[in-house]
Amino acid sequence: MFVNNHANPTGVIGIASGSGNNLGGYTGTYTHAGATNTTFNYGIHSTANGDGIIRAGYFDGWIETTAGSVITSDQQFKVDVTPITSALSTVSKLMPKTYFMDTVNYSQFSFGKERQYGFIAQEVETILPELVHESIHPGKRDSLGNLEGEATNYKTLNYTGLIPINTKAIIELNQKIDKATLSDVSLKTNINDLSNSLEKVLEMRGVSYKWNQLISPQLELDSAEHIGFIAQEIANVDTRLVFKDNENNFHVDYDKIIPILTEAIQELNTKVDDKDNLIDSLKNQINNLNDRLTQLENCLSGILPFLCQ
Repeated sequence: MFVNNHANPTGVIGIASGSGNNLGGYTGTYTHAGATNTTFNYGIHSTANGDGIIRAGYFDGWIETTAGSVITSDQQFKVDVTPITSALSTVSKLMPKTYFMDTVNYSQFSFGKERQYGFIAQEVETILPELVHESIHPGKRDSLGNLEGEATNYKTLNYTGLIPINTKAIIELNQKIDKATLSDVSLKTNINDLSNSLEKVLEMRGVSYKWNQLISPQLELDSAEHIGFIAQEIANVDTRLVFKDNENNFHVDYDKIIPILTEAIQELNTKVDDKDNLIDSLKNQINNLNDRLTQLENCLSGILPFLCQ
C-alpha cells in the first residue's frame, strides 16, 4: 500500500472493536512473516526520516509480544565507546516514584488505572538528559482516521538506557564493600603505629539523638532514637575519621574508629600494667620497711640485743 496524503497522511488504520465476551479476539491489523532456510521475512518493516520528532511507529496502549524484543547492540555500529564512571553517585540522585496515570484529563492516551512504578522524566532530565526525549501524541482519531483531539507534547524516558548505569552502580557498590574490608599487608605502604589514641578517645563524646525531619526530607530519615557521634566534633579529634558526601553533609567513618579504640585499650592496659608494677614495688618497699621496724623495736626492747649488732 502506498499512501500519499499530505493533508492527513495515514499509511494503515487498524481498528479492533467488539462487544460481549468474544474469545476469538479482535485484530485491527494482522501480519505474518514465514520463512524457510535463511530467508529474512518481516511482517511489518517501517522507517522514519525527517526533522523534529521522528517515530517509525506509534502505539497507543499496551504492546504484547510472545518472542521478546531485541535492541541493536553490535559493536560494529558503535564509536567512541567509553566505560561508564561514577554510576553509583548518579543512581543515588535518581528518585523512584509510585504513581497513577491521569486517565481523566488524558483519556486519549489509554493509560491503565493500576499503580505505576518509575521516574519523573523532568527529574531524570536534570541528571541524565540523554535519556529524556521530546514526544508528541498525534491526537485521537475516529474510525475513519479523522482527528478528534489536539496533539499533546510530552517527555519520554529511555528506561532501557538506565540498565547499564544500574549495572555499573551495582559493580561499584560491590567494589566499595570489598574495599571496606580489604586489609592485605602486601597492598600497604608507610605503615605506622597509632599514637595518642587514648587521648583521642577521651575527647570523643558519645551522644543519643534523633534526625531532624525538617532538614533534607529527600533523605527519608527515620524517627527512631540513635546512638553515635557528631561528625563535626569527631573532625576536631582527627579529620581522617570523617568525610563529606556530594551534598556537603559530614559522615563519621565508624570503621576507622575501631583501630583507634583498640590502640586506646592497649595504651590504657600498658598504663594499668605500669601502675600494677609500681604498686607491687611499693608493697615490697613497705614490707622491707616493716621488717626493719620490727627488728629495730626488738633491738631497743633488749629482747634480742644481738640483732642490733
